[in-house]
Amino acid sequence: MKTLNVQNRLTRTSGFLFISVVLSACEKPAEEPHVITPPPLAVERCTDPRPELCTMNYDPVCATHNNGNRTTEANNCTACATATVEHYSMEACAE
Repeated sequence: MKTLNVQNRLTRTSGFLFISVVLSACEKPAEEPHVITPPPLAVERCTDPRPELCTMNYDPVCATHNNGNRTTEANNCTACATATVEHYSMEACAE
């Protein structure tokens, strides 16, 4: 009877160890940390007729001129009031 109890314990222990090994092999690998990439800034085109009068608020935009140069303008209205500006994005130009 004692050998039967020892065999039962050994069987249970080996079964537990087997299941533990199998389950540990099923773990998902660690995932890479999720990096949030901001969306690109929208480009707004300047349209005709161009503004003739603008407010003096400061909300800087990055204006792109028809020769490819970029300048920081006080706001979108003042950017589009300049005849050579084709489009702008809603942030100051990188220096």
